[in-house]
Formats: sequence, C-alpha cells, structure tokens
Amino acid sequence: MDGAQERGVSADVAKKIFAKLNGHYMFPESHSHAFAATTYQAAWLKRYYPTEFYVSLMNCQPVGFYTMETIKQDARLRFGVNFLNPCVNRGAADCIPEGGNVRIGLRFIKNVGGALADAIVAERERHGPYIGASDFARRARPSPDALESLVMAGALDDVSPNRRAALWEAGLLPAPKRGAQIPMPASMQDSVPELTDFTPFEKMRGEYETLGIYPRGHLMQFIRPNLARNVLSCAATETAPEGKRVRAACWPIAHQHPKGRGGGVFITIEDETGDTQIFVRPDVYERYHRALDGQVVVIDGEIERGNGDKVLNTQSARAINAGLTMPNAHDWH
Repeated sequence: MDGAQERGVSADVAKKIFAKLNGHYMFPESHSHAFAATTYQAAWLKRYYPTEFYVSLMNCQPVGFYTMETIKQDARLRFGVNFLNPCVNRGAADCIPEGGNVRIGLRFIKNVGGALADAIVAERERHGPYIGASDFARRARPSPDALESLVMAGALDDVSPNRRAALWEAGLLPAPKRGAQIPMPASMQDSVPELTDFTPFEKMRGEYETLGIYPRGHLMQFIRPNLARNVLSCAATETAPEGKRVRAACWPIAHQHPKGRGGGVFITIEDETGDTQIFVRPDVYERYHRALDGQVVVIDGEIERGNGDKVLNTQSARAINAGLTMPNAHDWH
C-alpha cells in the first residue's frame, strides 16, 4: 500500500488491487518459487550425484512425463550411469546404488511386488545367499508366475546364468523328453540337462516384458541392422541441415496434443542414441496415427530449426513389427 501511494496510485485503487492478492491469486507466484527451488536442487543432484539421483527417481515411479526406459536411456547416454538387472543376492526391494550404477529393485519385476521382494531379501539375510534356481524356489517360495518373471528379468543370473536351464531347474519347464510334461522337482542340481540359453534378442524381449526396460541396451540396436542405410538415428538427425528430407526409425515415447499450430501433435521419439522431437500436422496424423501409435516406426520428414530448437516435420510414417510389446507411450491431451 505504501509503495502504491508513493507511485501516485490512489488509496481506493490500491485497496482494490491489494484485495485481489489473496491466497488464490498468490498461488502462481508461490508455486513458481517452489518449483524453482525444486528444479535447482534436482539439477544440482543430477549434475553432481547422478547415481543417487536416478536411484531416487526410479524409486518414486510411476510419476512424471517419461517411461522408466527413457529415464534409463537418459542416465546411460548423458551421465554414464548404467542400470543393472535385479539380483536376488545383491539387490534389494527398491533400486540401490552399486558401483556408480543403479541396481534395479526386485519389486519392479512383473508379478513380484513389494511383499515378495521384501521376503526374498529377508530370507537371504537370515540364511545366506541363494546358490541356484532350485534353492531359490525352495527357500523364497514365489508363485510360478513370479518365479518365471524373476528368471526372465535376469534376477537369478548370478546363480543360474543360463536362463532356460534356470527355468527347468526351478521346475517351470517339463523334462526334455518326448511326452514328458510333468514339472520337475525343486532340487535337481545333479540332473540339469544341456539346454541352450535364450538368444540376446529373447533375453531382451523377456526383460522388456517383465521390467518394462532393457537395462544394458535398447530395442533399436536389434532393429537397426535390418534397416536401410539411409534410415538415420536420432543422434544423426541433430546435425542434419534445415530443410533436409530425412528418414528415421524410432520408438515413440510421448505424444502431446496442444491446441496450437492447428491442432498438430508433438511426439518424442527415442532410439539407442537418444531422443528427438517430431511434429505431425493434423492431416498427417489422421492418415498415419495407427502407425505412430505403434511400437516402432519409420518416419519420413523434413528438418525444421527455429529458436535454437530442431524438430522433424513428419510427412509419412509406417510401423515395424519388432516382435515384442514395448511400454505404452505417454499420451498428453
């Protein structure tokens, strides 16, 4: 009030303005201050303690704009922080730091959950490390679905590195004899047959299905060798000049539908090298939305640059059958 009068504002007008500054109208300012402080603190942690930052961020999931796979890629490509598969002997229920990396928590595995994850850790702490798949099945007593998910997520790799053999040893596969369909007993260390392990692609598919992420890499590293040489990575599009027609293959991770630019859609796409933004005009989105909603797509478009930003203006898209189901893209309207 004093400042208003010093600047020639009458007392009546100043009172009307001041009356508007109640708790409701002060919210945007207080909110911005709170977010500014939080943003600074998060940025500082991410810069100087990236492992701890990503451990904490993962343990808060599911929140925010990006999938866990995208968070993993950000950590791996931008900060050199790798994600490690869950482990029944070295892991915990939550994600934990390990050697500068993030050990994914057991509770993040499909069909496991917090109660079983806690029980697995408690049994290990009481009676020592697990020594094999059958020993783990006998002591931890997971359901068949949980046990299969643990194996396919790589949580038993330290004690049974051959995942197919681990499934058989734990009694989840029938005996390798014609016509034998009876589940194997829990303890069979002396009678495990020679079983070929899953291929890297099969392991990757199993980890996406049970974890929602592939800790050591990305789906596109399996897809790219089968693509034409003119199909660019996200990283390669960063150096493409304004107006250049390019083709890129990727996984769409987030759709945004703002009302601006004629109702077009902004989509964040990701591959093994990073992520980039594409813009899809309404008519193009109407024509190709089924492909853009798919798991992996090949996009044709033109590079546009403005205000220091780069976007790929999409002109066509086609889906690729990747042979597995990826986590659903976030869709913001």
